[in-house]
Amino acid sequence: MTSAATLGLARFVEAVRRGEGVLAVHALKSDWLGDKREAPRRVADAIAALRADPVLRDTFADALDTLLVGRRHRFLYAETGVLEPTSFSRTLRSRLGSRLLPHVADPGLMRDLFGSTFEREADIDAAQAVPVERWARLFELVLASPALAAGATQCAGECDAAIAMLAARAAGLAVDPDRVRYDHAVRGSEAANEADVLELPAAARHWILVRSQDAQESPKELLRRLAASQEAVETLRAAAPTHGTSLALTHSLHAAHQTLERMRALVLIRAASVDDERAARLAALFVELVAAQRTEHSMRHVFSQVADDVALQITEHASEAGQHYVTDDRPQWWHMLRVAAGAGVIVGAMALLKVLVTKTHLPPLWETLAVCLNYGLGFVVIHLLHFTVATKQPAMTAALLAARLDREDSTPAGAARLADLIVRTVRTQVVAIVGNVALAVPTALLILSAFRAATGQSPVPAPKALHMLEELHPWASWALLHAAIAGVCLFLSGVISGYYDNLCVFGRVGERLAVHPVLLRLLGTARAARLANYIEHNLGALLGNLSFGFMLGGVGFIGFLTGLPIDIRHVAFASANTAYALGTLQEHAPESAAAFAVAGVVAVGVVNVAVSYSLAFATAFRARHVRYERAGLVMRLVLKRLIRRPHDFVWPPRADRP
Repeated sequence: MTSAATLGLARFVEAVRRGEGVLAVHALKSDWLGDKREAPRRVADAIAALRADPVLRDTFADALDTLLVGRRHRFLYAETGVLEPTSFSRTLRSRLGSRLLPHVADPGLMRDLFGSTFEREADIDAAQAVPVERWARLFELVLASPALAAGATQCAGECDAAIAMLAARAAGLAVDPDRVRYDHAVRGSEAANEADVLELPAAARHWILVRSQDAQESPKELLRRLAASQEAVETLRAAAPTHGTSLALTHSLHAAHQTLERMRALVLIRAASVDDERAARLAALFVELVAAQRTEHSMRHVFSQVADDVALQITEHASEAGQHYVTDDRPQWWHMLRVAAGAGVIVGAMALLKVLVTKTHLPPLWETLAVCLNYGLGFVVIHLLHFTVATKQPAMTAALLAARLDREDSTPAGAARLADLIVRTVRTQVVAIVGNVALAVPTALLILSAFRAATGQSPVPAPKALHMLEELHPWASWALLHAAIAGVCLFLSGVISGYYDNLCVFGRVGERLAVHPVLLRLLGTARAARLANYIEHNLGALLGNLSFGFMLGGVGFIGFLTGLPIDIRHVAFASANTAYALGTLQEHAPESAAAFAVAGVVAVGVVNVAVSYSLAFATAFRARHVRYERAGLVMRLVLKRLIRRPHDFVWPPRADRP
């Protein structure tokens, strides 16, 4: 095996001598990393060959020296794997442009040679399969060769240039106006101490200059400023759940975090006093740069990195709201039943209003707008009256469960607490649905009876009533697809709600409204303050409800425009519509159609909740990067509870049990 490694190294040296440096690098990569399973052994064989033959080691180092001296490395060190210090939108536009018009490699840039070498996923996987310690041994062998002297000097100079570039970028990111305002809002008087990050460029230049005269010069002062700058960035990132955030600010803080981390890694490489220490740090950086090639030009990665942080803040607010949707005892259970029943009354009226609007035969656009306002304003009224719609809960309770998974320890006791939270969540969801449906149906029948008594006829024509039953058939209609679309809309309304909750905190909406001159003139100081406080704590919920109403009314219109079979089925409205249809048809209602409609209502409710909960949980789970090791135990405990005490999923026990 060592002879094969020797031949591969010899071919690399000869190719470099012929001026075929790029081809030589790609050939060497194929020899070492051609197979992910074989890569660790092949690199080990190459190390053994170099160690056994000092002449081969020196000729290999000389060939590397030729490749290193002829190129600029600073952009590879300073930019690969580090978010661009531009705005989020400019970063996306830049990467989109590189997709539409591919980048032309510059033979004078090490970054382009490195990128072309590791452009395939298989090559990256193979390089990562080699232990970092093995790469470090390879680097140590090569660094010890005197033939690499010119290349090592070139690398050192380029590394210093990269450090200076990163220091300047970190200082530039620190004076972004949004970040400065946010820093003062979070850290108060401590935010005035910004000298560490603003003086990073000067400190970096000073250390580089002094070190060029004294190789033993310690970077202690530079590292102190770096650590202080990193601590400030992490403080701001950690403050987002309580102070809110924005996409631009999150991108800026993410870029600052990566910039400072890379700068620290380069400073430690330059400060290493012995070859083995330097080789270990070089190997770690090499593996990091290789891994970064996966996402170097990926728009999805940029969006994902930043969007996950924003999603975390949105779901953080949702998880706080979710605590109100989990009942612990019987008084809370009865309260949830009452507020859900109150919403059921309003839903019954909203369902009839929708039927009456469609009977007016307005032009499609105006009819859709009227239906959207009916739903949207109805949901807003439900919120203003402190009632609850059951299907709005999954987005909140899913975020709560993900937050608890993130914080809970992986012990049997922690698993038991999570299992109990799941039981209580299911129980609350069940009672809320029951409350909605239990009064939506009698409200619909009561309104129908009153309408008949006043006018002598049903507000729902018989053909329309029969159609309302048919469109809830579980498999002979699109009911379940429409229920799934409703679940998606429920999830999106939860996202909108969390987004505006976050925006209220980040934009200090309440404080700004409290001093708005128009409000002060119209309402006075005390009333303006109360209104501002209400808006600050309820804007997300109000806009989430309004948006969900417009989704309920607008999806069907999109289906009408496109000819696609899309619409929305919501369990509360489906139950009210079934009541109106059966009340209209009475004894003329086909028994099979009535039975299937009732079954359809149940199926619609299950799909509504399942889709909304799945999407919300997946979003919260991913945003938090949760890694919970006891998920299997939690599910076993939940199933055991279902078998032994199934009524706990419907009716709370008399007292909490540990």
